[in-house]
Amino acid sequence: MKSFLPEDRLEILRAIDTKRKWYSLDDKRVCALCGRVFTGRQIEITPGEPRGYAVRCPTENCSGNERHWYLCEISPARLPDPPLPKTGEFSFMNCEFDGE
Repeated sequence: MKSFLPEDRLEILRAIDTKRKWYSLDDKRVCALCGRVFTGRQIEITPGEPRGYAVRCPTENCSGNERHWYLCEISPARLPDPPLPKTGEFSFMNCEFDGE
């Protein structure tokens, strides 16, 4: 697996995941398929079409990708001012998810 510089990794994630904002690589996501909580630093990035790269959940044998991930915690260093409401995409703020 290719290693990416942190700023390149964040740029790739922002380009691929157009439905959700990436504030930093330390933002936590939860996978709706396997229930794992992970950061942008753990996501597998490989060359792929049509966007140049493909991303995959870091859980072995999970086929989850950006369409299956929900933001559950923004890195404290990147919290927006004013704080975001706990609705919509931010309904998983406590990162508790049972995978169903």
